Amino acid sequence: MTQRIPTWTPPAAEAGAYRTGLRLYNSLTKNRDEFIPVNGKQVLWYICGPTVYDAAHLGHARAYMTFDIVRRVMEDYFGYDITYQMNITDIDDKIIFRARQNHLVANFLEQFTGLTEAGPLTPSKKAQVFALFKELLLALRFFLVANVPGFAAAPAQLPETFDVIEALAVEGALASVRLPAGAAVSRKLDKIKMPKELKGIDAAADPSGALLAQYVELIIQLAQVQKWLEKTRNAIKDPEKALAFNTPLQMLVSIEAMHNYALLLLSEPELSQANPVLVDVALKRARDVLGYYLDDVKEAPCGASHEIFNELSRHWEAKFFADLDALDIRRPTFVTRVSDYVPPIMDYIRVLMEKKFAYALADGSIYFDTQNFMADGNFYAKLEPNAANVSDPQPASDSPNVTEKKCPADFVLWKASKPREPTWEGTSGDYTFTPGRPGWHIECTVMAGEVLGGVLDIHSGGIDLAFPHHDNELAQSEAYFGNKQWVNYFLHAGHLHIDGLKMSKSLKNFTSIADSLELYSVRQIRLLFLLYNWRRSLDFGKNSFTQVLVYESLFGNFFASVYSTSMRLGLGARALAITRPQRPNGDLPDLVARLRETQAAVHEALCDSIDTPTVVKHLAELVRACNLHLAVRDDDANLPIHQIVQAACYITSIFRVFGLVSKDVPHDGFGFSPVPEAIVDPVTLPLLSEFRDGIRNLGLSALRSSMPVSELQQALKAECDKFQDRIAAATADAAPGTLAGVLGDFYTLVQTQMASPEVSPKDLLKATDDLRNDILPELGVTLEDFAGSPSTFKVFCPDEMLRSLTMSRRMAKNPALIKQLRTRVREGRLHPDEYFIKNPKFNNAFSFFSEAGFPLLDANLAPISAENVAAYTEELQLYKSLFWALEPTA
Repeated sequence: MTQRIPTWTPPAAEAGAYRTGLRLYNSLTKNRDEFIPVNGKQVLWYICGPTVYDAAHLGHARAYMTFDIVRRVMEDYFGYDITYQMNITDIDDKIIFRARQNHLVANFLEQFTGLTEAGPLTPSKKAQVFALFKELLLALRFFLVANVPGFAAAPAQLPETFDVIEALAVEGALASVRLPAGAAVSRKLDKIKMPKELKGIDAAADPSGALLAQYVELIIQLAQVQKWLEKTRNAIKDPEKALAFNTPLQMLVSIEAMHNYALLLLSEPELSQANPVLVDVALKRARDVLGYYLDDVKEAPCGASHEIFNELSRHWEAKFFADLDALDIRRPTFVTRVSDYVPPIMDYIRVLMEKKFAYALADGSIYFDTQNFMADGNFYAKLEPNAANVSDPQPASDSPNVTEKKCPADFVLWKASKPREPTWEGTSGDYTFTPGRPGWHIECTVMAGEVLGGVLDIHSGGIDLAFPHHDNELAQSEAYFGNKQWVNYFLHAGHLHIDGLKMSKSLKNFTSIADSLELYSVRQIRLLFLLYNWRRSLDFGKNSFTQVLVYESLFGNFFASVYSTSMRLGLGARALAITRPQRPNGDLPDLVARLRETQAAVHEALCDSIDTPTVVKHLAELVRACNLHLAVRDDDANLPIHQIVQAACYITSIFRVFGLVSKDVPHDGFGFSPVPEAIVDPVTLPLLSEFRDGIRNLGLSALRSSMPVSELQQALKAECDKFQDRIAAATADAAPGTLAGVLGDFYTLVQTQMASPEVSPKDLLKATDDLRNDILPELGVTLEDFAGSPSTFKVFCPDEMLRSLTMSRRMAKNPALIKQLRTRVREGRLHPDEYFIKNPKFNNAFSFFSEAGFPLLDANLAPISAENVAAYTEELQLYKSLFWALEPTA
């Protein structure tokens, strides 16, 4: 059926309409359209929420934080009143499979619990090792045949049963089975060979040797399967299809772990202690494949009770919102769960059937009728017209025994449940629903319609949802409500890519939000998304965070410089309220004009579909103009501090809209995070800096001139006397650990050194260095010394300064290691997950690793000692910090 191009109708701009000049890129028109809400300032906005079956990852954060930024700009800058609804998909095939998988695997592993615990290795436990080994081999074979394209015709095959493992799994079978002396069998699948001692054995004369030969032959077959999988994967040009081979390859890591355990039992007769780490490695890598096997082959019992599935979805729902809170993403106005809306979904489907926009199959499943929808004058697939397959429909039929959907484009509204799946049933009007569950697309449609009504101002989600999900939502809603435009503005966020692929749970190439927050701050993640247009793809990598660190440093140092300069001038927090006489420097930018230009440019960029990258660039240029004035060190009288503070406050106001600024920063203040009033005191810190300069200069002079002790003591007394009254006033009632307390302590230390007959210039310089390097940074203060000029100070949020200081101190403890790590980063792109696996420094040092690449067992299958775990953890954290901060040269 030929469709005409759909026409988008702008919302009526009636008298009194709220018009701000904002234009949004609308996926329905592929243009930037003026945004006009239907009802004044009120905005009805629906966003597709998560399917809660696993941890949320950075790809999810891209969509939810992106639209959090858009929402904040619309609410806090343009003044819209937004009703923001998000759904939770808790009825879905992925949830059903994962919940059933978890339940079945947990029940299955109960018979092997003894293997996951340390302790004596009894004969029954030894038999269990091989029993588990056999089940994992059966699971692998099933998965390969059922899920890996081409495996049935591959030259590498596996037997249907594993008799040799079955024989070894009999309790007591190992008593007479031992590898011959000198018979070396590789622990690695890719290096396995048949030992000469096991070749040509007569099974009748040596049944034990024959059994061992069969075992090695089986492992050789597994190695051939591994090589075939790797070769096939590497030959596939589509990276997403190639990643599908990772699941069976991970399972072969599990098999290799069990092979290692088997070799221990076959080669060490006196082995008395269990190795639970090997079993843990095997089970973690086997979980996905084992779940398929238990579900489809074993048909293990798993009732259709909703409790099993609800337990999983509620767990990950709670984790999801904890992640949103950790990312400082505003909570939705409404959160709706699919499981709470099944009766309204049934009512909705019944109406579509009555309107002839839906039909039932013989099994009770119900499909949306795209042909009737289009015949009624509607357009199907408005967002992606070329993606919809609306050709070759089946002949129309009103028979209740339709067994196949009428058209390839038709999509399911109600899915009849299969055995062992959760079901919902009920009646709507005169129609009784077959036990089943809602289709994915109808879920969002009904929840949005129930809460927000027949016309939405905005609908949003990731670009991967445009077709078929969002197009199907549009079709269902427009068929139900009888209107031609259910959504006025459709917004789609770009993908987050990693190594050129969309980050996704199904591809197993994701970084969870929790893991991401161990590497980066919330501000850094948000700033990363601000530096890219919200509808464009973002290729996540170390280079993107290099840019983030540059901008964060630019703005953070600017705020610190403004604080410090206003303090140096004796203005403190009053700098914005004070206008000082000054003579403008004609060689430097006019900050009054520059601020006005920036404000106009920022406004235009925000009106232009909320173009945050351009906004950040304009603000950075304003900072650079201000920095030119701050860099003039010998003309404080004419420094336009009032305009500089104005600029800092304006930049902060925009960053506050973006969600970059702590809630504790006053609305008339500036900076990313609050700086305690005790630090921005215009008296204490300048006084401390001035006194320290005097002591430091005295120490340097005494060192150069080899000043006698008595002369040095006299000079120190003169310096202390000069500052005595001012320091006494500043430190009266000073609490320990405060800036005033530090000033008092430093003054006391200098006096103590002055009284010592062994005082030396080096002691004085060490005291001033300790103050600069160790004491003041913990209060959020940095000092920079200059030859022949007073030192300069900057103030930062103490908590953020302490995090940076902690990393710096950790690096300073081992300069040789840091040098080595920097070299490793610059020489190539060794990802932190591969640091221990592919690093030549650890060549063959470890046998098995966690899924994140951390060593679990050494080359001899012994657990990594607690001491080494701590050392390796520290080394990896340092490497991660350098990896994301340094540019490689190759």
